[in-house]
Amino acid sequence: AAFGEARAQGLPADGDEAQAITRRLYEWLRPAVRAVSKGYFAGLGQLYVDDPRYGQYDEKHGPGTAEYIRDAMTIYAERNLSE
Repeated sequence: AAFGEARAQGLPADGDEAQAITRRLYEWLRPAVRAVSKGYFAGLGQLYVDDPRYGQYDEKHGPGTAEYIRDAMTIYAERNLSE
């Protein structure tokens, strides 16, 4: 829902607020996945777009939300994670 709100407000995926939301997602994943690498995190974001089961959930928060999440996750991974 937080990603949908940020997207609806026109906040850029690479902006501070969207990246803070993305960091919360990253921190939530860490206990479940030992090493959340750049490729893993960005790939998970792409899955939200490619797999309709995920995209359908995200799109409840507005059209384009899945793509927005993917973009935010890709940017976060590039800026903060190693291979």
